Amino acid sequence: MTYFNLDHTPYEEGRERLDSVKNVTVQFLPDGSFQSPEGNGSYTLSKDSIYLNLNGKKTAFKYEVNNSKLMIESYIKRPEYLIRSRLYLE
Repeated sequence: MTYFNLDHTPYEEGRERLDSVKNVTVQFLPDGSFQSPEGNGSYTLSKDSIYLNLNGKKTAFKYEVNNSKLMIESYIKRPEYLIRSRLYLE
């Protein structure tokens, strides 16, 4: 996760913060479902976006597949800053 000011410059209060997760398994199944430590849900694809539905909440991510690796990215806008979240899955 990376923190930015609303103008996309580095957010000073989040500069030293590093949020990361390693060794978590998420399994995307051909029937449109997925399994993760947070629970099981469903997914749909549309152009360059993947939509995850988990516990009644739907979240959109931009996605890219390169060399059998999946990268998903989202932006969360807070009143004082932006959060960019990137996940790299193999």
